[in-house]
Amino acid sequence: IDTQRTRISHQKARGCGHNPGRKNKLRRNVRVFSHKERVRAIQLFLKYDCSYAATIRELGYPSIGALRKWYKEYLESGELHQEHRKKSKYSEEQKRIAVNHYFEYGQCYARTIRMLGYPNRESLRQWCEELAPGARKLRKSAVKLTQDQKEAVLKKFYKPQTNRKNLAESEGISRVTLYQWKNTVLGKDFPLRMTLKNQEKQKELLLKEVEDLQKQVHQLQLEKALLEGAAELLKKEKGVNLLCLSNQEKTILIDALRNQFTLKELLQQLQLPKSSYFYQKQALEKPDKYYKERQLIITIFNHNFCAYGYRRIHQALKNMGKKLSEKVVRRLMTEENLFVKFSRRKKYSSYAGEISPAHPNLLNRNFKAKKPNEKWLTDITEFRIPAGKIYLSPLVDCYDGAIVSWTIGTKPTCFTLCLKRVIHQIIQRAKVSLDD
Repeated sequence: IDTQRTRISHQKARGCGHNPGRKNKLRRNVRVFSHKERVRAIQLFLKYDCSYAATIRELGYPSIGALRKWYKEYLESGELHQEHRKKSKYSEEQKRIAVNHYFEYGQCYARTIRMLGYPNRESLRQWCEELAPGARKLRKSAVKLTQDQKEAVLKKFYKPQTNRKNLAESEGISRVTLYQWKNTVLGKDFPLRMTLKNQEKQKELLLKEVEDLQKQVHQLQLEKALLEGAAELLKKEKGVNLLCLSNQEKTILIDALRNQFTLKELLQQLQLPKSSYFYQKQALEKPDKYYKERQLIITIFNHNFCAYGYRRIHQALKNMGKKLSEKVVRRLMTEENLFVKFSRRKKYSSYAGEISPAHPNLLNRNFKAKKPNEKWLTDITEFRIPAGKIYLSPLVDCYDGAIVSWTIGTKPTCFTLCLKRVIHQIIQRAKVSLDD
């Protein structure tokens, strides 16, 4: 109610043109003196026989009213206060009302401030400590334990002689937290009391869970072995779909893993009928009916410098009295990796390179020189050899046609190397001549 009256008076004051905040604004500019400055002023004041003018003239501070107030405080208490004591905005009665409301209505800061309209949280907390020390409820910080520490507490939890209430108090937690740990670590279905019947039931559940986990591990090992075998034996990619393999490839994969897994497991995983497996296995065990022709094709291919394709090899076999179709010859050559190496013709390109500015014609077709090392000429010549292309760049002296230097390389830019070499030689010769 007092706060509402103060607000109304301020609103009326604003309406009449009065500025109630001017006084507070002026007070903010007042200098606040430290305890050391105030003690010095009082000592000097007593030294000068309580002379206000002499003290203020000596120190330059404070005002007569402030010095009189300090002296009065010194006479009453025998000393000066250490810190500046700010006058409270609220009276003792308002503080008592706020504290009583806080304790009567659930000890809620927000509710008290909303109902009374004052003060802030920090002020209300300080009032509670001053007027009712120890009565305010304090929140305890949550106890943070590791997984191993929780398991150690739960071992004590299931001991027959353990009092769970005392256990929670000794660990600094509530009983609710203790049961929450039990549900988190052991599960909600885990019994609260370890009786003999519960122990047998729990043992059966654990054994069943272990059996299920072992089956899952075995299944994962089977899938991993099949994928690794497909990548190693059949040269398939790592992410290949095993169901898309041919029956022959599946049979090869099963035979490679028969010593690790049962035939039934492998057939179920690859979805291959048992009859198809044995049919493919019997077909793989049959001897190669084209064994002699296969060796003959390899001999003909190597004897003719690896230049015969399947048509010419087919004709050579026909001349030798061997009758095989072109498709069979081609398949046998593919299985033996017999391929003719040839170079493809380079595609025509009209691109002649970037257009650069023409260099000045310094010689103007005058290839005669009056003294050595006056004029040099060079050109780049391309040669084709079995290993590729090479480029020759000689450097000719116009005086007598002598070859000053030359270089050869696999790139047309070898001329720059030749020029650098010659310049280096000239520098070395100049150094030798200067030394002589």
